[in-house]
Amino acid sequence: MPFERKAVLYPVLLSSIFLLSGCPFDDDDENEEIDPNANAASVCLGDAKEVSLSDDRTLCVNLDAFKAEAPFMAGFHAPGKVTHTVFVTDSDGNAIDVSNDDVVTSIKQYPMMYMNAGHTHSAPYQSADISAAEYGAYNFDTYYLMPSEMMDGTSMGRWEYRVKVVDNNGTADDDADDKTHTVTFEPTVNMIMSSKAFRAVGKNENDKFKNAMGMMPERQYSAWLDSLGKVSEGAADVKIYLTTIDMDHSDMAMGKVRVRAEGDHDMHGDMGGEDSQTFPGVHAPMDMMGSTMTLTLHDTENTAVDVSTVDVEVSTDDGTTWTMLMAGMTHDELGYYSASVPMTAGEVTMQVKVTVNGNVMTKTGVMADGTDAADIPVLKFSASE
Repeated sequence: MPFERKAVLYPVLLSSIFLLSGCPFDDDDENEEIDPNANAASVCLGDAKEVSLSDDRTLCVNLDAFKAEAPFMAGFHAPGKVTHTVFVTDSDGNAIDVSNDDVVTSIKQYPMMYMNAGHTHSAPYQSADISAAEYGAYNFDTYYLMPSEMMDGTSMGRWEYRVKVVDNNGTADDDADDKTHTVTFEPTVNMIMSSKAFRAVGKNENDKFKNAMGMMPERQYSAWLDSLGKVSEGAADVKIYLTTIDMDHSDMAMGKVRVRAEGDHDMHGDMGGEDSQTFPGVHAPMDMMGSTMTLTLHDTENTAVDVSTVDVEVSTDDGTTWTMLMAGMTHDELGYYSASVPMTAGEVTMQVKVTVNGNVMTKTGVMADGTDAADIPVLKFSASE
């Protein structure tokens, strides 16, 4: 169901959430405020979190993941894409719309996984879809790398989902005085059933990097199923989001962190001060408004390597025929690839052949030309008419 049609549901959902919870649901770390009492809200009841603004208003922030279109399921699942809806109102239940609010300038998301082994990592994620902001609803896509626990109940760690409310502090013309209020939710991210695969992972022995532990593994490229249309006349529209992993050790040596600006599609999944590991959308150089957007990665010697070419091809007939996906042509579409792909309704296995700078990404990582069908990563999902 297209988002525009679903938007009419938000007033009803907002009213329901208000009745149940009392109210519905920074990049500059120096000015970030994390209220220790945010999880024990006195005005916002239930699971809603409380934010006190500079103009003395109290905001209620709530999180849901009800918006899911086939083949995805509602709720929190991994590995795969989850669309979160963050509802923001004042304490009287009035929707907060960042497009016309005098104080609140933006709403941001920031997922973080705390592994039982002691290290942390984020995930690829996007800036807010504000098309339903008039209802106080903000949609955020996150591509969760792993679940909170395995199918047998073994805990892997704890996901924190942080919502950041940027407050201009009464100085609309001076961003330096902005404050970022952060509230934290702890969703349980469930493991996707084994018959489905919404993330296809490939690597190549000629493309390695140095990770946070000083090891030098092959760099993983993740092709995420982002959307799937209905099957019609033997084909369906497919969109894939291609991400990878990178780490700039010069930032670590200098005590810096790479801060992800909202809407910066070369910096998705930034660690936000806890690490300098990123999960950028992968794209070839793109000319936009007189400048060239180029993705730069880092190799095992921390030498900068520009991504010069990217091809994404898919096959639903075990590699007999391939469909080349077209790269997104706007800033918001960097890293996205789409096409009409031959398939029939039912269970689909789709191979995804990713080639970056001439290197074909395979399951084993062994340098190859991509002709070994068994070594090409796959997506598995249900298609419908």
